[in-house]
Amino acid sequence: DGAYFLNGYDDAAKNAAAREQYETLFSEITKGGDVVKATLRTQGRTVNVGRAVLGCRTARFSFQELCGTASGAADFMIIAKSFYTIFLEDVPQLTLKDINVVRRLIVLIDTLYEYNVKVVVLAAAEPPLLFQANKTGAKGEEDAPTNHGDLLDDGKYVTNVHDEVFAFDRTVSRLMEMQSKAYLSAARPLAGTDFLQQEIKHLEMEEEPLSDDEIRAVWDAYDVDETGTLDRHEFHALMEDLQEIKAGHRNFPIEATDVIFEELDQDKNGTLEWDEFRAAGRRFHQLSSTYWHAPTSLAETGAFGF
Repeated sequence: DGAYFLNGYDDAAKNAAAREQYETLFSEITKGGDVVKATLRTQGRTVNVGRAVLGCRTARFSFQELCGTASGAADFMIIAKSFYTIFLEDVPQLTLKDINVVRRLIVLIDTLYEYNVKVVVLAAAEPPLLFQANKTGAKGEEDAPTNHGDLLDDGKYVTNVHDEVFAFDRTVSRLMEMQSKAYLSAARPLAGTDFLQQEIKHLEMEEEPLSDDEIRAVWDAYDVDETGTLDRHEFHALMEDLQEIKAGHRNFPIEATDVIFEELDQDKNGTLEWDEFRAAGRRFHQLSSTYWHAPTSLAETGAFGF
């Protein structure tokens, strides 16, 4: 089934059931990974992500965060490039008085669709009923704003509300398609433990070191913000995923991550560069599954071979 859930604001029981389903799916997809803040940068702009699980490339936003602020196509594009699954919650029914917000929603869905992002939506209505174009304020269509600013980042202004009514039909079509098994099963890079287990075939063979190509693949998978470095949150996501593969659980203390990170960070600049990470990756075969467990004290972190 698709991942679009009805949130009935006028029905408390339906509302509660939809939200519970939404929260359950978030927990299943993120596998209990740490929810952290992330910062993305594009075209001189900073895009703040308040809730992200980096290992599985999943982010969670409220509708207000993405469509109720001055966000544009470039912001949505960097989000779509960085995350493979987006949870979008509290999407209300919209009318012509909300035309600026409608325009952002159109651009958002177009962008996520083009990048084949899987989207889980908690909304007030099913896609065909989200935009009530025939409903206006007391004065009619003139209540709808006619100048939305440079929403599309192309220096142009769209003033014809009917264009958005037509464009939202495409949005509805895409939201429906995004629920299909064909869309949900379409190829997108694996992330987290799925990536590690499929791409690093000999992950548990301690006698065989990782190749530079494999180390680079891991690096790329966890450099979520594409800065060319790994920060502590990204590195901790890797530690959690390795912990799950090696020990069957994700209880890897952040304190243990900090100790390992500090040792790998040879230049002490607070991030891991490629050469630092590659040097550690070449010694990955030293990590004995006998010792791969969440250390109960910081003194145990030396057993990890880093």
